[in-house]
Amino acid sequence: MEKGDAHFILSEYCGKGLVYHFHCCGIRTRGYTFEEVLRTAFDFGEDFGIEEEDLREYSAQELDFLEGLKERLRKERAGA
Repeated sequence: MEKGDAHFILSEYCGKGLVYHFHCCGIRTRGYTFEEVLRTAFDFGEDFGIEEEDLREYSAQELDFLEGLKERLRKERAGA
C-alpha cells in the first residue's frame, strides 16, 4: 500500500494528474500541485508569471488568489 500525499498516490493510482505551467526567472517550468505554484509565486514575486497559453490550466479562483498574492507582495516589498 502506497503512503504519502493523496495527490501523488491517487495520480499514480489512476494514471492522471494535474500540471500547472508558469515562468520563474525567465524559465518555463511546472508544478504538480497548486501549493507548489503558490510557494514559487511567494518566493520569487515579480520573477513569477503565467503566460497566456498556460492560463487554461488554472481556475478563475486560483488566478484570483495568485493576483492577490502578487499584489500584496508588491506592496510589502515596496514598503507600503
